[in-house]
Amino acid sequence: MIIDDKALNAATKKNGFFVIKAVTSNVGWSGSVKNLWIEILKTLDNKSDYKIYEYKQIKVYIHKSLIIDEANLSIYEKSKFPFLGSTFGVKGVTL
Repeated sequence: MIIDDKALNAATKKNGFFVIKAVTSNVGWSGSVKNLWIEILKTLDNKSDYKIYEYKQIKVYIHKSLIIDEANLSIYEKSKFPFLGSTFGVKGVTL
């Protein structure tokens, strides 16, 4: 597992950890779409629902329902917006 420097710094500044899970969004009248959701949190309920990884003292919780390719697992900062903060991406995790 690798976490790029920008993402690592963001988690360190917030004194938090990464959580990766699937979220469902309603689309139109008849459907829904599942997407990966990556965020930095300080607390997490239901930790037993997650696999736990650690990189340079930053924990990463990945929901057990997701498919994980541990050999290619990486977290990176996609973009940073004023007032909104950073958005993150992940490689090696699929729905």
